Amino acid sequence: MAYDPLSIMHYPVYAWQTLDGFSVETNYDLSNGDKKIIAALYPKNRAVSLLAVPKIELSNLSYGEVKVDNAREGISIKPSFDIKTSAKLGEVYVVAKLTTEDGKRYIATKNENYNWNDHAATYIKMRLLPSSKISYNKNGKNAIELFFPFKELPAMTDKNVKIEISIYQLDKENNRYQKLKFHFLSPPLSLPTN
Repeated sequence: MAYDPLSIMHYPVYAWQTLDGFSVETNYDLSNGDKKIIAALYPKNRAVSLLAVPKIELSNLSYGEVKVDNAREGISIKPSFDIKTSAKLGEVYVVAKLTTEDGKRYIATKNENYNWNDHAATYIKMRLLPSSKISYNKNGKNAIELFFPFKELPAMTDKNVKIEISIYQLDKENNRYQKLKFHFLSPPLSLPTN
């Protein structure tokens, strides 16, 4: 946005406050710039502004159910949380990373399929409908699962791990991921030996 000295939002600047006598008088009328911004934020003939961005709120987050599933040969991760969205379609990633048993270090990997920033992980991408409120993995409804097959795990000396779960929103405007909720750790898991 270009600087608008005529904006009604502009505070007055008095000549005595500047070294060169520059001043801006108090304005009581909306400038053309003010009117354009108002029209963009509060469109007359649209339900959602063109300037709107997805807003996602998380609550009641827990690791839910995390367990070693020997029958399926992997780790089953079913986080539990509530999510609320604004009037714009949003995308989030639910990420489950492997950590050491003390939870202080991520486990590195070169695996291209089970990887989040070079750390052993599995994740799912969720496209969230506008203006919705959904609970996941609660009361048997809206089940989601992340699964980490044993055969995709990196070689590890320690067979006890924890799962760190984080949720990120995709910020398309800035081409980055914004962490919505700080990580939380599962209880320790004992992985089968090869």
